[in-house]
Formats: sequence, structure tokens, C-alpha cells
Amino acid sequence: MNTERIRELAIQAGLEFDDDLVLESEPIYFTSQKDIEKFAALVAAEEREACTKMCEDSIDAIFEFSDEIVKETARNVCINLAKGIRARGNE
Repeated sequence: MNTERIRELAIQAGLEFDDDLVLESEPIYFTSQKDIEKFAALVAAEEREACTKMCEDSIDAIFEFSDEIVKETARNVCINLAKGIRARGNE
């Protein structure tokens, strides 16, 4: 996740920036505890989705010359990991 995406999530969470200041790292002003929690939830969701995608993409990386049992087991592991990561967002 790059700086621009973090800024987008912060704005989406309701955080305010002081655009008059020109600094290397822009100050962020949390207006409430709720803003902090919303920002944290957005960042966590973004990271969960990136991890889920990595699991799903790994299915394509299963060595094509592996025997069928190995391929099926590896596919199931990848799918179940992705499901488990997504489910963490519903806790």
C-alpha cells in the first residue's frame, strides 16, 4: 500500500489534512476516536484483500507437472486460506 492509497483511505475515514503545510510527510488530524477506528478498519480491509488475492493467485503457480493429489491439495489450501482471510473481516 503506497502513500497515496493511505491518504485516500484516511480521507475516506473522515480524517482531515492541513494542505497549507508543505512537509515531507503530511500531518493527519484525527477528529475523533471513531475516525481512528474507521481508518484502521479500512487499512485492515485493504491488507486482507491483498493477502486474499495473493492466495488466489497462488493457485495459478501450482507446478503443472505435480501429480493430481498434490495439485488438488494445494488448490484447496489456497482457497481455504483466502476464505479464512476474508472471514476475518466479518468478525
